[in-house]
Amino acid sequence: MKKIRTHGLDTLRSAAIILVFMFHCFSFSHQPILGSIGRAGWVGVDLFFVLSGYLIGYQIFLALIKQQNFSLNTFYFRRFLRTLPNYLFVLGLYFLIPAFREQPLSTPLWKFITFTQNFGLSLSAFSHAWSLCLEEQFYFFLPLVVLLVAYKGTIRTGWILILTVLLGGIILRSYLWLVYIQYAGENTFQIYMTKIYYPPFCRLDGLVLGVAIAMLRNFHMEVWSRLIAKGNWFFVIGLIGCYFTFHPLGNLFGFIPTAFGFLVRSASFAALVLAALSPNTLLHRIKIPGAMMLATWSYAIYLTHKQLIHITHSVLAYWSIGEFSIITIIIEVLISLTAGWLLYTCIETPFLKLRDKITKVRNIDEMTLLSQANNGNLKIETAIKIMNG
Repeated sequence: MKKIRTHGLDTLRSAAIILVFMFHCFSFSHQPILGSIGRAGWVGVDLFFVLSGYLIGYQIFLALIKQQNFSLNTFYFRRFLRTLPNYLFVLGLYFLIPAFREQPLSTPLWKFITFTQNFGLSLSAFSHAWSLCLEEQFYFFLPLVVLLVAYKGTIRTGWILILTVLLGGIILRSYLWLVYIQYAGENTFQIYMTKIYYPPFCRLDGLVLGVAIAMLRNFHMEVWSRLIAKGNWFFVIGLIGCYFTFHPLGNLFGFIPTAFGFLVRSASFAALVLAALSPNTLLHRIKIPGAMMLATWSYAIYLTHKQLIHITHSVLAYWSIGEFSIITIIIEVLISLTAGWLLYTCIETPFLKLRDKITKVRNIDEMTLLSQANNGNLKIETAIKIMNG
């Protein structure tokens, strides 16, 4: 059965990679052309976090609804075959070909391999992989927490955990700001990035809110129906929230943006995800040309675009093509798209097919699965316990 795609989610994922791409273009001397939009492009990472939290959470919760035992081994195996081939290929290019690096490489190999690069990260080549490290850390612990809640708690326990993580993030960022940032002076940027921006404990807002959406969809059917009926309202709320939280990096350094900004921004993106899942919104119904392609290639593009922008910028500068040129940006876009397509086609796709073949996964109509859950005819007692909350 052909995999079901949600146009709204494709649109949001393509918007996320465009924002991140524009920010890194902005960083390579394209400020006059890209302006404030490029400066704010870093928020695309937060949008990726919300989308990833929802999709992974939905996958795990659906395993309970499908009347099947959830296998940690299968989950981790499928997850690694999704992320590792592309990542290890690009990592090999970084360590084997110095010219491929956008800046000097100071992070040791073991941190890349163990996905711990985001702890104590300073300026280094392939630094943008910090977000992948954070996601992999989250993917490792999330199923363990879900199984623990399934056997020892109820759905209320899950909601308490989510609220605890969100409140804990506010408290932790506030504490770190008072200790490290308040009097940091000229070292504010580096200290802020190392102590607050990169570490996982300060950046769980988006991932957790994505999981919250998945919980609503799977375990609170009546509430979910009422929410998606208000999809247009969530779309407007999300856009308004994004407008007021798309700040340049310099504005992150204040106490209020540090303590609350990440949560408000993630909540704004969560509202857009709700709108994307609501059948009565334009975001859900309209299939934007190229959005599915960008969404499909987004992981490959994310891994390769920063260094390719740097290489293209350097080569064109050698041929006296100006760094503020529209031509330079167009060429950078075309090269990044080509590289993303090649990486997806030659590395990612074969391993995804191998993954599905080994784990014998079939794509099943999700509405059928949800109707099974709604009937309450489940074989896993713990799933019944969760759903009855």
